[in-house]
Amino acid sequence: MEAVFRQASAMTNSHIAILNALLSNRLHNAKDRRRHLNERPRTVRASKETEQVIRACERLGLHMLTTDDARFPARLAEIPDPPLLLFVQGSIQSLGADSLAIVGGREASGAGQRFATMVAQQLSDAGLAIVSGLALGIDTAAHIGALKGASPTIAVLGSGHERLYPARNTSLAHTIVQQGGVIVSEYPPHFGPTRYRFPERNRIVSGLALGTLVIEARAKSGSLITASYALEQGREVMAVPGPVSSHLSRGGHALIRDGAALIENAEDVLSALGFSRDVRQEETSAEKLGPTEQRVLDALDFTGTAFDVVVKRTGLSTEVLLQSLLNLELAGFVENGARGYIRASTH
Repeated sequence: MEAVFRQASAMTNSHIAILNALLSNRLHNAKDRRRHLNERPRTVRASKETEQVIRACERLGLHMLTTDDARFPARLAEIPDPPLLLFVQGSIQSLGADSLAIVGGREASGAGQRFATMVAQQLSDAGLAIVSGLALGIDTAAHIGALKGASPTIAVLGSGHERLYPARNTSLAHTIVQQGGVIVSEYPPHFGPTRYRFPERNRIVSGLALGTLVIEARAKSGSLITASYALEQGREVMAVPGPVSSHLSRGGHALIRDGAALIENAEDVLSALGFSRDVRQEETSAEKLGPTEQRVLDALDFTGTAFDVVVKRTGLSTEVLLQSLLNLELAGFVENGARGYIRASTH
């Protein structure tokens, strides 16, 4: 308890007031957040629930940033409805880097995921941090590509750090932090994912970035909500075209019709953002798999295999299996789709 009270005493009234309000469900929307900023008291006492959150943040190594903090990302502070408090795990400095948001469908095609991985890696090597939402499909592919590049990747959660969603991406989240990236949320660690929190977090995804690139989105999707926030925030919106017969192309095509930049490669993204940086093209050599990774790869189908099926086929523990699957994703052997893990057709 002493550590909790030491940290609580080091926190500002702003931290404690926001935490108290969050935990008493008084910050539901932008209007509530604006009202809190206008009415926050000069002195405030931490509730028992707030003390528990402080203890959890200490245990998880989370930093709490308010808009009054000099480390709070300046670009995010400029949006119409900035988060009042950020829970940050990993490199705080990464939040202020020049960055691009890459978003798209959870049920993404193999081609869409491969493109997201490729363009994310190329843009990361060109000096852009990659922001996404840690969801399955395009988000995961973008984070994977960024991890192969030279710049960090930023994952924005629609839940608290203790309730990371989807659980399949737990190993990916750990790797992001280990490789100098950052996991960020506006929700206390114990807050679970809910339907309204994912659209709400999308304003942070776009708000951290110079622009948003949409890859494979349905006509009505969370990716289009992110693009809408980007437009509201005065940021660049870009989209990748796809086959006219695919339902995954409709959202992107609608954005292009409405004026979004049409993107075919990493050079197009840099041009749309006004950068004149080189894109490095490299041939990747085939990776040599260890016995565990080969065992996991042999257990996968080309059409998608559910995680519990892979567990039964391999007999591996959840922790070992998740790490092996992530290694295979990073090497390009596996794609993490909404219907399971897919063995890439090129391997």
